[in-house]
Amino acid sequence: MPPKIPDLWPDNISTEILTPIAIMRAQIAGLERRTQGLIEVDINSSENDNRITHNFDLIVPSLDGFRERILGVSHDLARVYPTILRADVFKKEAVISGVTTITHSAMASTQEEFIEKLSLVLRSDHVRSTIESLIAQINDIKTQTAENQAEIDSELR
Repeated sequence: MPPKIPDLWPDNISTEILTPIAIMRAQIAGLERRTQGLIEVDINSSENDNRITHNFDLIVPSLDGFRERILGVSHDLARVYPTILRADVFKKEAVISGVTTITHSAMASTQEEFIEKLSLVLRSDHVRSTIESLIAQINDIKTQTAENQAEIDSELR
């Protein structure tokens, strides 16, 4: 009897795999719900040299459409994994031959790794402080507007 040849494929291959942009889009509703619509998300994509880049921007309509990019994701057009994520949370400094190089990227080879790294970005202190700063500015404008309206109302009496 010939020897049995084993199945060498990994056990964790799944047919339930999503693209990075689908996973990013799924995060929009959560932020808009948590901020009661004060902060919106825009994901815009561009192609260049057989690569596609998706940018995840926070938008504040009440601050004249202020926009801040918190994440950039890129991958080959033909393959969505591996994916390169660019965000402040991945900042690394390296000194090579006396030259300091700063990078802000990490690689995700699988959907699972992508979700872990995306979670690191969205839950980072940097992103939270950005969101809280934007909300504080919005609240300040609301307070000023309410005070101005109260002043106008009292003058009309």
